[in-house]
Amino acid sequence: MSERINISSPQLKILQLRFCSKLKKVNVDAPNLLLFDYSGDDKPVISFMRSSNQLEVNISTNVDFRHFYSLREFTRNMPQVILASLSLSIGHSFPDDDPYMPALLVSSTTPPSIKHLVLREYSPPDSEALYSQLLMNYLLSSCFPKTISFIYHGRFSFIEFFYEKLMGSEKGECYCSSGDRKCWWHALKIVSISCSFMTDENADFKAMLDASARSFEEKTITFSLEL
Repeated sequence: MSERINISSPQLKILQLRFCSKLKKVNVDAPNLLLFDYSGDDKPVISFMRSSNQLEVNISTNVDFRHFYSLREFTRNMPQVILASLSLSIGHSFPDDDPYMPALLVSSTTPPSIKHLVLREYSPPDSEALYSQLLMNYLLSSCFPKTISFIYHGRFSFIEFFYEKLMGSEKGECYCSSGDRKCWWHALKIVSISCSFMTDENADFKAMLDASARSFEEKTITFSLEL
């Protein structure tokens, strides 16, 4: 597979790229394109020379902590108004000495916004507390999701951590390791919470967790967020 792909077509409306190895650059000149789907482990720079104002871009990729710096650069290269969804399968390995970690943990400016962020979790980390703190900081340094869904089978403890920290931020508590510098996501608020395994629209978060623990089927919990 070439490291660069150039696509030009005035008639093209749907474009899908799947697992293009070693891909570094995608240039798309398709003024009538309505849907662009990308799936793969590589995170190329994707440029739209001309695009429709109805274009939606959906990205699905695998990441672990070694890749979060490239993930942030990847999302910043996407036009903010068209990145509709970002689906991540999260790995847990991360180096003890990460030169990018300080830059990722301190972020005062709002990153690119996306309509929907999906996280898939498969196995528990060795160091759960450290993992949860780093994952939240790294994710919110990469993008501002209007909604975020957690898809899981067993126990996904990061969901509880995420909820508790955002609820704490509404009380002025700091959790982002930024010192005196206020990070943009301190202002995030949870608007609503829904799940795939309960029909009661009035169920609270604790009731969702209790119901989730009784099922080993694939489950989804979704948070709607706002600044």
